[in-house]
Amino acid sequence: MGFLANVLVRPVGARYFMTETELAEERKLGHERVGRETAEAASRPPTASSWVTVAIAWTAIGFPLTWGILKTIEKAMALFR
Repeated sequence: MGFLANVLVRPVGARYFMTETELAEERKLGHERVGRETAEAASRPPTASSWVTVAIAWTAIGFPLTWGILKTIEKAMALFR
């Protein structure tokens, strides 16, 4: 199946590529947009709801992670007794 998929892949037509001037213009616009968005995000202080979201996310990750670490230590202790 994978071999068949590889055989069917064709090169992209040249008309879909950007010229060097178009590419330079897009890169310029991208850098301007990212710089502006980063500056705006850095100037805003975190809200209370963002802290709640972070706490919920860490709790959702932390409990299974802690359980896995404790189980790993428990199994490792059995090997060395």
